[in-house]
Amino acid sequence: TEGIGLFEARKPICVLLDLRMPVLDGIEFLKRLKTSPESEYAVIVLTAHGNIRDMQACYELGVSAFLRKPFDLFELISVTRNTICMKRWQIKVKKHERDLLEKENKLSLIHISEPTRPLYISYAVFCLKKK
Repeated sequence: TEGIGLFEARKPICVLLDLRMPVLDGIEFLKRLKTSPESEYAVIVLTAHGNIRDMQACYELGVSAFLRKPFDLFELISVTRNTICMKRWQIKVKKHERDLLEKENKLSLIHISEPTRPLYISYAVFCLKKK
């Protein structure tokens, strides 16, 4: 439960999670986080005890990667770096999608008579590009 509090206070982009923890195991931790691919953070599971069912449960609960111990330090660094990079791109893409939808909604509110329509649409596009 301390880990959940730290997570909520710091809001990291990436969590390294062991499945076997003394108070709260990793699967229960994931359930409480309500992790999904749409979350603004990624979870990488590290474990020496994971079997195929644990791995499947973790992926169903939204983890980004699953590494078995012992792992090579280079492997951990590479997977962590790639996972963070992918999560940042996902966040940027979601932001751009929201921005585009907002601009599309603004444009759809512009109702112009047909003869002057091209002029106003060009102006509206110009205004959107300036921002």
